[in-house]
Amino acid sequence: AAGKTGNGIRYAVAALAVLVAGLALYLETQRARWDDDRDAHAQPFRNPFAGFGIVVTSKRLRNLSASGFCFSGAQFCLGTYLVVALVEELGYGLVQAGIILSLAQMAGVVCRVYCGVVADRTGDSLGVLTWLTLGMTISGFAVLGMNTDWPPVLICALFAVQGAASIGWPGTYLAEVGRLAPAGLVSIATSGSLLFTNAGKMTAPLVFVAVQGYTGSYAIAFGIIGVLGVLGTLALMNARRTSQSASVIPS
Repeated sequence: AAGKTGNGIRYAVAALAVLVAGLALYLETQRARWDDDRDAHAQPFRNPFAGFGIVVTSKRLRNLSASGFCFSGAQFCLGTYLVVALVEELGYGLVQAGIILSLAQMAGVVCRVYCGVVADRTGDSLGVLTWLTLGMTISGFAVLGMNTDWPPVLICALFAVQGAASIGWPGTYLAEVGRLAPAGLVSIATSGSLLFTNAGKMTAPLVFVAVQGYTGSYAIAFGIIGVLGVLGTLALMNARRTSQSASVIPS
């Protein structure tokens, strides 16, 4: 049985590798059309911190990027620890816990598309992102009350909401970064903003595991997502209130 399981895992990974390779080949066929404005004489590594400079000198980009830190941190905490939390905290089986994780991820995928449509039609990306941080806040703090008496349907609903809120943000977020970036510097500003999001995905899971280790409770540790939701909401509110500052590119 163990051998069959091992083979199944290898086949699944191989199938994913084939899909990724196929996607790479398809993207290569479109590269010339997408890169028709490419500057062959550009020096991309002349100042690798230019994007960071653009972000920190713009109040709205700085606050938006702070929310990106919170979004990314919440997303990685959910994806990394949900299954082990359900197994160890609630006694769920691995398959059942995996199904709930898949449900959370599917909710995130659907929400990601829906948020893009709403942001495009309303022109209010910050408003859409704020609704997501509020969803993170509510679902994150709701997990604090999670226990073995909760029916599975309630657990599924809770983490579907949390998945939608913490996974549905990237497209809307990056569109807003592009809107706020100085003319002609969208890619550089995006790279600077992604420094914050990547910092979030590295930092928040470390805090999560530290809290869990100290308290012995995954439910309490998942409260971090609620905290990130509060911080993200405040950052987005500040981004809405402040006018975009002049961007300066460090030399």
